Amino acid sequence: SRIRNTGRRKLMKLNNLKRFHIALCGAGGTGKGTLLKAFSELYKPSNYVQLSSPLKPIGTLFIPESSSYADMEMENKKIFQYSALAAQMNAERTARDNNLSFLSERSVIDFIPYYYDALAQDDYYLRYSKIIYKYLAENPYDILVYLPIEFDPHDEKAGQWKERDTGKRMNTDEGLRNELEKIRIKLPDIHILEVRGTPETRAKIIYETLKEIDRQLYNRVVD
Repeated sequence: SRIRNTGRRKLMKLNNLKRFHIALCGAGGTGKGTLLKAFSELYKPSNYVQLSSPLKPIGTLFIPESSSYADMEMENKKIFQYSALAAQMNAERTARDNNLSFLSERSVIDFIPYYYDALAQDDYYLRYSKIIYKYLAENPYDILVYLPIEFDPHDEKAGQWKERDTGKRMNTDEGLRNELEKIRIKLPDIHILEVRGTPETRAKIIYETLKEIDRQLYNRVVD
């Protein structure tokens, strides 16, 4: 059957789609938070949550005093990354358990380049990579959205957080692209989508991809 919407067009569009689980993937300062906000405001999905920070669901968390992640001591980096990954997984599982769609500002894959930075000389790097891939195999995203580096970030964090510096961002981006290639091979059912342009353009690309996935899975057309 063909689904058509008249009034409240954008509001109704995503209400007609099945539950979806999407995560954004990209280096610091690539516009993940801005895209999350744009998508939610433009399409207003029902039974939906936006996951903007993996640390919020577990409340106040010990974060070592530092002006930047890059300046943290190695053991503190481990604490920070372990805690953030656990919180991210918990937030995603909570949404799934409550039958909610979600768009997450980051994916579990985003943690791997930081693990490599903190654990490159440590067997824990491989251990946690395996945990992440096992989690993804059991809890795959419908779409994993990759945001390449297109611009320099212009906000209050740009000068504070050193991982938004050009060199660090490029290293993180390269690490993420390597992981995405692994996912294409290991987990081919996860749809990897690269988006560019304005937040509105990126949001529309995600929406159009969701419609196509919905059509393929359920033989429906959503306008």
